[in-house]
Amino acid sequence: MRILFATFILLSLLVINVTSKECSLTKKKLKSKIKTYQKKCLNKGFESSLGCKYPTKAGLKKKAIKKCIKIEKSLKKCGYSCQESTDGGWSDFGDWSECSVASCGGG
Repeated sequence: MRILFATFILLSLLVINVTSKECSLTKKKLKSKIKTYQKKCLNKGFESSLGCKYPTKAGLKKKAIKKCIKIEKSLKKCGYSCQESTDGGWSDFGDWSECSVASCGGG
């Protein structure tokens, strides 16, 4: 009986562990969570580990920091990252034009 009970407990823990690594938020909840994270954490100086920009002022209390860490963990599970794409400095596409050897340098 003890072995059966221990097996049941271990199986339950395994199921909880596997399901907790996936994003459990709907699109709407994720969007709301991101907005809350930006407003209540980043804008108040929370130091992000997701690559988000934040002001240098640090005025968060311990309780708020814990809440921000919890929000950040849930966003991380959903694959959220603040890192912005890099602009390579390329110009916009335009219409094709004729090119002579003199103006294009042979290419």
